[in-house]
Amino acid sequence: MISDLHIGMISKLNMAILGNSSDLWYDSSASVHVCNNRAHFKEYKEANNGRKVLMGNHNTTKVLGMGSVKIQFTFGKKVTLVNVLYVPAMRKNLVSADLLCKSGLKAIVESNKLILSKNGVFVGKGYSCDGMFKLSINNMINAFAYVVGCSLFLWHERLGHVNFRSLKFMSKYGLINCDNHEAKTCEICVQAKMTRLPSPKSQRNSKILDLVHSNICEMNGTLTRGGKRYFITFIDDCSRYTYVFLMKTKDEAFDMFKIYKALVENQIGKKIKIFRIDRGGKYFPIEFSSFCEVNGMIHKKFGPYTPQKNGLVERKNRTLTEMVNAMILNAKLSINL
Repeated sequence: MISDLHIGMISKLNMAILGNSSDLWYDSSASVHVCNNRAHFKEYKEANNGRKVLMGNHNTTKVLGMGSVKIQFTFGKKVTLVNVLYVPAMRKNLVSADLLCKSGLKAIVESNKLILSKNGVFVGKGYSCDGMFKLSINNMINAFAYVVGCSLFLWHERLGHVNFRSLKFMSKYGLINCDNHEAKTCEICVQAKMTRLPSPKSQRNSKILDLVHSNICEMNGTLTRGGKRYFITFIDDCSRYTYVFLMKTKDEAFDMFKIYKALVENQIGKKIKIFRIDRGGKYFPIEFSSFCEVNGMIHKKFGPYTPQKNGLVERKNRTLTEMVNAMILNAKLSINL
């Protein structure tokens, strides 16, 4: 049985030159979409009724199946072609102008260019080539690029040692084809992705000024208009209320702490009990230790090279730095502001 479907005029010269390819051609005389590569079909159903199509050279060719093909234009827009015929004997992949029009796409041809749009929004384009219009696409999205069944572990290696949970998800939806889904420990991942164990979470203090965290951070490596290079933060562990002081040098930290201590204790009517910093050498060890003893404070210090143990202040300093940078960039101001 010969279908009344018609394929646009294709010269024998063009058929001989092009051969099977992933190019897509806009055909104003074709009444159906045609694809010659089974791998390009996203959804596919075999044809068992002996269906044929009539080509422009009055020859007929057999249709082996039908389905949908997803294409992506060079500008990023994606379009799904439905009821695409699978005809391996065809030398070109054809898109029917009539069917595109019925799907809501508008085509404008001028100056050897084809412009496709929908509801006034640009979708894609094509250009004149060999007497037809070739659509500018990145390539038809190959739905069956990996048809050979492989083990889950081999796919794990191919995809850059992605986690097995993602691989099983991809296999479930047909993105990869696995013979088995047995996951095993990857020693390469153990070596390449080793991280330190997370530091134990400390319990948040329930009373204000029972614990105060502090740290010093440099401001973008640039002096401010007032000649300041650093800032020091004091954070109450209970309320998370933060005080920030600017400094020219790190040895001003002790003076800033005295100002902070006098201010908060006078306003709240409570005393600082524990003061926590790292071992960055920001405070005078003898003078500051004596000051803590006189005022009945406990001075806690972390071990060297363990900033994660002072994570509360480290995160706050990063937040403040990013906030300042964002505001300066948005206002297009000088970094010293």
